[in-house]
Amino acid sequence: MSSSTSGLGTEIVGVINKLQDSSGKSSVLEKHLGRDFLPRGTGIVTRRPLVLPFSKFYDFNKIRDEIVRIRKRRQARMQAFPPKPIKPSHIPEYIEKQIREMLLKYISKPACIILAVTAANTDLANSDGLKMAREVDPEGTRTIGVLTKVDLMQRDIETNKPISALEFEREYFENHPSYKGKAQFCGTPFLARKLNMILMHHIRATLPDIKARISQQLWHIVLSVITEFTNEFRLTIDGNTNDLSLNELSGGARISFVFHELFNNGIKSIDPFDQVKDGEIRTMLYNSSGSTPALFVIVKQQIKRLEDPSLKCCQLVYDELIRILGQLLTKVQAFRRYPALKERFNAVVVNFFKQAMNPTMKLVTDMVAMQACYVNTTHPDFIGGHKATAIVPNVLVPANLHLPVLIPRNPKFLRIVLCPKTGPKKKGVAAMEAPPPSIRPQNALNERETMETEVTKLLIHSYFNIIKREMIDMVPKAISLTLVSFSKENLQRELLQELYKPDVLDELLKESDFVVSRRKEVQTWIVAGV
Repeated sequence: MSSSTSGLGTEIVGVINKLQDSSGKSSVLEKHLGRDFLPRGTGIVTRRPLVLPFSKFYDFNKIRDEIVRIRKRRQARMQAFPPKPIKPSHIPEYIEKQIREMLLKYISKPACIILAVTAANTDLANSDGLKMAREVDPEGTRTIGVLTKVDLMQRDIETNKPISALEFEREYFENHPSYKGKAQFCGTPFLARKLNMILMHHIRATLPDIKARISQQLWHIVLSVITEFTNEFRLTIDGNTNDLSLNELSGGARISFVFHELFNNGIKSIDPFDQVKDGEIRTMLYNSSGSTPALFVIVKQQIKRLEDPSLKCCQLVYDELIRILGQLLTKVQAFRRYPALKERFNAVVVNFFKQAMNPTMKLVTDMVAMQACYVNTTHPDFIGGHKATAIVPNVLVPANLHLPVLIPRNPKFLRIVLCPKTGPKKKGVAAMEAPPPSIRPQNALNERETMETEVTKLLIHSYFNIIKREMIDMVPKAISLTLVSFSKENLQRELLQELYKPDVLDELLKESDFVVSRRKEVQTWIVAGV
């Protein structure tokens, strides 16, 4: 018979009895607990280990009947024993082996206290209970020998004499000439006090080790969940998971879709002249100086337009990582058992992604700024001024400039509105008036202006396409470096740093209400023998 407590998730004490013919183990247990509930009889009666939470039962006669019912049902189904009563001399060898293995399974544990129950009318030197106890507890530090039936009260047991026999037991020891001098050391009450004292000492001795083992198990649980989660995260990003969908993109494939479809098409769709009119280009040409030609001005303006889709690409990849997180929180089985651990995982990983987004967005922003701050007109793919004039002829291009500053041959294209002169004109002096506050070119471009504007647009298209190709190539690389690959390589370290702490283990590993109720339900089934 084994009794155990599991308040901290592990057994503290196990009380094991050796099954032996007519030794009275059931009677000892009933007297110790103060309840009649075990089957009575000779030979092997109880037959199997029993875990019984008494707080759930009130009618102990029904408990006895239920134990007998379960025993007979298992016996009929498994044919472990013949239907008629078994005497020790008739017990098959394989059953003795089963009983021995069952007992050793319990009494070998250092946290177990052994009650070696032996009938008083047998030779203690041949007690099987004591022999087995010596095998696992040679020093006897957790073994209690119990002598029963000193008055050979076999008939009382067969007739279901109730637990009130404790009073007869007390009178027997106090009045018997052989025991009255030692009556205080005999009987069930003394055994109960002795057991309680040993239990207390045993608990004090084993509790530190139990606490250490519990902590190790908690550490192991958290570590295994972190390892499983991060492995699944890497596999999902790399597309090596076993849960590949046949109907839709998932994991890293969705991130590739963001890079190669959404971002690619978004950048290519930007037209550098959808917000700049030809007349505005003409004005920029005439306002340009040698150090700030029109090409520089317009290209820089258009390059800055690449920042928004680049940052949007960062956000879309971040969203995909959050999507993967949600999938893994559902996939990893441990999160169903430990909801607090799941919530903490979610918070830590989301915060980690957010922190990784800061350097990612800065890098992408800096890449746009780098392209805008320096216009490399010597780029090998740039069409150049002379090639442009070959396409759009009859335009003057100064040969000494890498980037053509287009100078019109006839600058008198402005329609200047002069203010009328008041008063008489002085002879011999040319009429000179201040220019009007606003001087604007005429609405229509002449042929020369049209040609020069087309060349400028051609040059801008050439250079802007170079920048777009570079951004389409480099932005995904930047996001992969500082967000995706960074997460793959550093997420496990972050989880260990945030979750692998002694002060949070108990809180993180609180089981869900469903798991707790389910365990109680299963325990009830076990007690009922289902």
